[in-house]
Amino acid sequence: MVVGNFIGSLILQQILGDKGIEFDGRRFEWLGAPVQDENVCALTKASGINSLDDWFAAKRPIKLGGEAPGANDSDVPRALKAALGLPIQLIEGFKGTANIRVAAEAGEVDGGCWTWASIRTTWANGLESGMVKAIIQVNQKKAADIPNVPNAIDFAKTADARTLIDSGIHAPSAILRAYALPPGTPQARIDVLRSAFNSTMKDPDFLAEMKKSKLEINPLTGGEMDTIVKKLFQMDPKSVAKIREVLVPKN
Repeated sequence: MVVGNFIGSLILQQILGDKGIEFDGRRFEWLGAPVQDENVCALTKASGINSLDDWFAAKRPIKLGGEAPGANDSDVPRALKAALGLPIQLIEGFKGTANIRVAAEAGEVDGGCWTWASIRTTWANGLESGMVKAIIQVNQKKAADIPNVPNAIDFAKTADARTLIDSGIHAPSAILRAYALPPGTPQARIDVLRSAFNSTMKDPDFLAEMKKSKLEINPLTGGEMDTIVKKLFQMDPKSVAKIREVLVPKN
């Protein structure tokens, strides 16, 4: 039996018409995801931005480092600029978030937006010292340990803005760590494997190992993943076009 583990956000890339996609996400049988990614934008103290109000009022675009379209450190800034009107200058071409952190600490950029689990771990010293601060999160529900950090969806004033954030950022982040079964897998086998996956996500020994390894568990069931994927494919052409315009800029 083959079980696939891949970047679930590629489903959105299929919907947006990425020519590199050679599969049909509608045909997979979803097993689940062990964790739903949570996105946060963190800025340095040197940026002069200490709150979301400061950011909205900034007299200059805030420089954020990113990798390339399709990566959350690029897609989140694009979505925030388009949906909320935050002044942002996205500087792409970084090889990873570690390089963005180095550039931020050197003053070359003001910060970046990527998974909170990564920022919280790899930039722990900066957060503790006050050199770095989480300014806004982009999550369907606020991350449990930063309830006072504003959530982007609460500042989306139009239906288009909410769709951009929800379908362009929330959904791909939720299914990023996807596990899937091949098309045509018998339903009885799907049911057994989904049950086993769900039981594993609740197993005390498994959870203890995850805690020991400092890894998070925030799972989605196969049924929940299926609902998210179907919702993405049910987007109307107008919404797809708007998300493509923002997240897949023309060269």
